[in-house]
Formats: sequence, C-alpha cells, structure tokens
Amino acid sequence: MGLESSLCTGATGREDWDYAHCLPYFKRLEKSLAHGDSEFRGNDGPQILERAPADHPLFQAFFSAAQQAGYSLTPDINGAQQEGFAPFERMISRGRRFSAARAYVHPVKSRRNLDVRYRVLVTKIDFEGTRATGVTYRGTNGAEHRVRAAEVILCGGAFNSPQVLQLSGVGDADQLKALDIAPVQHLPGVGANLEDHLAVQLQHACTQPISMLGTKSKLDWPRIGLQWLVGRRGDGATNLFEAGGFIRSTDEAQYPDVMVVLAPFARQFDPDKQVEGPGYLMCVDTLVAEGRGTVKIASTDPTAYPKIQFNYLESERDRRDWATALRIGRAILDQPAFREFDGGEVVPGPEIQTDEELVDWVARTGQTGLHPTSTCRMGDGEMAVVDPMSMRVHGIDGLRVVDGSVFPSCTNASTYSPVMMVAEKSADVILGNTTRASASILRRRLTSALRRLRRRPDLDGAHPVGGAAVRGGLLRPPGELLGTALAANASHHRERHGQDGPLDQQHDAELDDDDLDEAPGVHVLRGDQRHQTERHQQEQGGQQLAQRARRLLFLEYLVQKALARADENLCHDERDCGTEREHEHVTADVTVHGT
Repeated sequence: MGLESSLCTGATGREDWDYAHCLPYFKRLEKSLAHGDSEFRGNDGPQILERAPADHPLFQAFFSAAQQAGYSLTPDINGAQQEGFAPFERMISRGRRFSAARAYVHPVKSRRNLDVRYRVLVTKIDFEGTRATGVTYRGTNGAEHRVRAAEVILCGGAFNSPQVLQLSGVGDADQLKALDIAPVQHLPGVGANLEDHLAVQLQHACTQPISMLGTKSKLDWPRIGLQWLVGRRGDGATNLFEAGGFIRSTDEAQYPDVMVVLAPFARQFDPDKQVEGPGYLMCVDTLVAEGRGTVKIASTDPTAYPKIQFNYLESERDRRDWATALRIGRAILDQPAFREFDGGEVVPGPEIQTDEELVDWVARTGQTGLHPTSTCRMGDGEMAVVDPMSMRVHGIDGLRVVDGSVFPSCTNASTYSPVMMVAEKSADVILGNTTRASASILRRRLTSALRRLRRRPDLDGAHPVGGAAVRGGLLRPPGELLGTALAANASHHRERHGQDGPLDQQHDAELDDDDLDEAPGVHVLRGDQRHQTERHQQEQGGQQLAQRARRLLFLEYLVQKALARADENLCHDERDCGTEREHEHVTADVTVHGT
C-alpha cells in the first residue's frame, strides 16, 4: 500500500479517498498471517494472505543481488514502506488459492436473501427514464430473463462494466447513436481513460539444475499433482512469483514506479527465443505510464468482445521509462549474487542494447500485466462517470459501479487488494455508514509536518511555533497564531500599498496562493485583529515578518482543517470503521509546499 499513497485525492479532490481513509478498509478485508494486527495490516478479515516462503536458492540470490545493486530490503511491501525487496504475500491457504469468492461469497451463499446465478450473461441494464430498474440476463439455454431491482450495482471490471453501460445507453451519445442505441445518459468518460501495467520478461539460462523445470513438462505433472494431494506442498502449491521489489527509477520519482518479480523457471515469452533447459525469469512492469486507452463496443451484440485499445508506449516519456526499467532489471540480474547460476541472458538477448532496440522489443513482445482500471473513473468533470461520495453513476438514479473501473488512475502496484478495498469502503457508503480516517496516519502526517516546519530557518522569530502544545499525539497550536499571521500580512500590505482599512479580496490571495482563502476563521478574525496592525507595523518592519507569517498561516490552515473536533471524531479503533454512529469527516493533507 505504501504510507503516503492515495487512490484518488489528487484526481478528485476528495479526501475521503486518501490513504488515511482507505487504510481501515485495507485492514478490514485481510487476515495477514505474517503481518496482521499492526498499524498497517489487518488480522480479522475474510481474505487470507500468507507470506510466500521464497526459500529457493534463486530467490535468495535475488535478494542479495538487489542489495548489491544498491536497493534495500523492506519488511513488508504492503506496510509502512513499499519501496524495497521482499517475499510477496499471496492469496493461498493450505496450498490452494483463496479467491474473493471463497473469502466473501461461499460463507454466505446459503442466505435466504442471496441468489447467486452462475454461467449467465448480463446483456443490459433496464431503465425507466434515467432510473435503473433492473437487469436483463441470458441463461445457459440462451433464454433471456429480467430481474427487477430497486438498485443495481455493476461490478463487471474495467472491460465489462463500460461494455454493459454502453449496451444499455450510458456513454458517449454520438458513439451510441452510430450503433442505433438510444442514449439514456451522455457520459463520454464511459470506456475512456483505460490504464494498465505493461509487462515483459527478462530470461536467463541457469547453469544448475535447480529451476522449476518440471512445471513445463506434462510428464512431471502427475508427480506434481500427487505431491500436492498428499501434503499440499511442492510446485503445485506455489504461485511461482514468490519475491519481488518496488523501485523508484530516478531520484525525482515521488514513489516506486517500477516493479520487478522473480520466478525460478523460464517459459516461452518471446516467440523468437526460448530458454532450453533450466532457467529463471524476471518480470518487469512500469507502473505510472502516461498512455490512456479505450474500451468501446463494436456492435449491439452483448456476446461480441468490445474493442480494447491500450495505447501502450504512446508517449515519449513512456518509451524512455521502459528503457530505464529494463536497464534496472538487467543490472540486478548481472550482480555477483547470480554468478554461480547465470548461464547468460537469452531473452531479449545481449544483442539488444540501445534504447531504441529495447523499446522496439517491448513493443513486439510486451503483454498486459492484467491490471486494467479507470474506464468508469470516479470524480467530477465531464470525463468522470461515478460520484466518489456515493458510487452512483452521474445523472442516473438507482445505479452504482464498484470495481477497478472506478479508479481515477491505476495504482502503482497490483490491483487486487485495492479493488477489494474499494468494495469494502463502497459497502459502507451504500449502507449509509460513515467512513472514517485512520487516526494513526493523521497523527503521523501532522507531527511530520510540524517537525519539518520547525526546522525551517525562515520561520525563526516569526512566532513561537516551538511552544505549540501536543495533546494525545495531536498538534494544538497557540490560539493567537492565526491573528498574528493576519496582522503581519496587513502590515506588509499597508507598507507596500499605503492603504488603510481591511484587506480586499485581491490581496487576500497574497497570503499563500489560493489555498489560504479556505483557511477556517480567516474572515471572522480579520476585523477583530485589525487593531493589531499598527502595533505590528511599528514593531516588526513589515515585509520579512509577513513572509514568515504566510507560512505560519498555512500551517494554521492545515491544523485547523485536520483537527476540528479531533478528539470526538477520529477513528481510534481502526477495526471499528463504518459503524452507523454519526461522525464528522476528519481529514488531513499536510504536505508542506515551499513558498
């Protein structure tokens, strides 16, 4: 997850979806056998996660090689620090995949109010005007059936959700009319903004017969199956990709943008080249591509596949990032830790060296990382499809979308767990339960911001920030902080402009860009503090103090925003999130920008 990651705060401005508000739902969904019951991980959820053993000699060489290449290990890539290398966790229990169906559906499928219908195809959503009234589906015998519903929740994923919406008349009106589909609601963002992680494999021959070569031969499959049946162990009990790492490709990257994953075997990937005999591979993904694709229906036939256009490598930056990512992967595999196993690179091969050659090879052989998202993105604006506060489709009554298609952008990691988090959080939204933030994350952000501000030399003497009190781990600044900052700014304003009276709206913006106009209490305190203006003007010299005061006012804004009634509103017991008790939202986005 990563401590400071967020799903869509930047894309939508909705702090209800920042990391502090999403963490309680990540914790609620999981039962992490290795890291559960901690600040960042859950231990009581339905989704079982076990830590892969990663005890194969090639995995141990992988961890050593990463450190030799200058990267660090991390205790938990889903915890406080995503960046680094570690064994992966996986949805496996006693050697068997523990899917979302096993975690959520199987335990409750006998409930009287739940009817699960298998092997059916939803052909469209039924509408009366702009209200969804149910769905039409096709059974195994080809007959169509209708189900009436007060509300429809669409969970088809990044491909099927936009397809069903378009077939039902929700999407770009011109595209729908071209297919003789009567538009119900014009939403051009349906099927747009498709994102995914492109992936390739670097493959090496192995000089020792230790790779999982048996998985490639059908002659060995009976042995693998028997080993699994008897002891739930062996090659049949692993997902193969047991270890990996998240890397920032440049010092300027704000968070990891490259993922590398090792598997102790090599399978055919490049149609022109293949490792013969033992081998190992590294899967490389870039995680923050600029390219955006589309999902569009080509006909009114619900059984026809939609047109899916990914637009991988469409930007110069994406192509440059891929050359960098492949050089990072190669550098790790070339470290001394692999020397005793390395039989040389086979895919793409040593003859592929220049950036142009590398990108051309990616274009020929790259595959989807199976992480498609964002084709019904939530947010505001013309291209948004879903309201993040209710998960309802804009302009439509009785219809919500809850799946990976609502992501404003693809996460810089695998998408399974974020999709499950969205489902858990949306369940509270739909039930009308208040979603609340993680108290520990809010405290961590606030104290970190305060420490950074205290270290800034340009604030020395502006105000005794060091005297701010802390109660219960939460910042309580002196009450007069805002008034002092406003008075200092007024002094600077009059010194520059020679004007009397209160500051007008134009000069209000000088406090600190546009954000400061939102500072709570600003307009209330201006009149009360006006009498301090002359005193500060005489005592302080104006301009220097005003610069410092603008920063103090920004801090006050952040603290006021984050800590309003904090003692009553914060979710102290993060396992008790989404209850029906009424609480106000408490949010904190305390990244301190330089001015």
